[in-house]
Amino acid sequence: MTDIITAEFEFPTEAARAALTTSRVAVDFHIVTQFAANKIRQKAVAGKTCRLRWDEWTATRIKAASEDWKDPTAPDIEKRKKMQPYEVGAALAGGVRSADTVEAVTWICLDFDKGVTAADYDAMATTLHGLDLAYLVTESSSSTTDKVKFHAYVQIKPLAVAGPSGDKLDSKQRRLWVESTYRPAYHAVATALRKLANISASYDPAACDIARAFFI
Repeated sequence: MTDIITAEFEFPTEAARAALTTSRVAVDFHIVTQFAANKIRQKAVAGKTCRLRWDEWTATRIKAASEDWKDPTAPDIEKRKKMQPYEVGAALAGGVRSADTVEAVTWICLDFDKGVTAADYDAMATTLHGLDLAYLVTESSSSTTDKVKFHAYVQIKPLAVAGPSGDKLDSKQRRLWVESTYRPAYHAVATALRKLANISASYDPAACDIARAFFI
């Protein structure tokens, strides 16, 4: 992995700066946990942990984008979205999606779902390409021609959710780690990328969640 964090990424603390390492070349195995459709509200359901190269994963997402949704006749697009399979960019203990089961985070994702245009989509893709990052910019599953939404995924070196010596964290320690390390690092990178792409709209802060689900 090559650390490309520069002065343009203004981290509030050195711990936050050290937390995220992005990759110029997607050669390392990427870990993503995949869940079947209709399982978003079933907290105990186990997903499938996949280990694949970033380019292999992006190929699966590009293929999925060309396929029809399940139950395309459902009238409400948000209800249709929640009937689709989804993924979490993390290794999860037992495959169960929860902040307490995340063992390592493997991507950051910026979610733009309000006030963006096709030009913003292109600007983000151009920016990430110019930074020579391992990335994927793709329309959100509920994006339409009238209301553009998109996700910008960036591969990071697997970020272990653990103590300084690799020790396991309890729930309280996890919350502290997320607030003191992960969130500041995420927002530093996300804010910088939005500015570099000259996108005026804000990204959805809810995407700054180590167990965040993204529909395919």
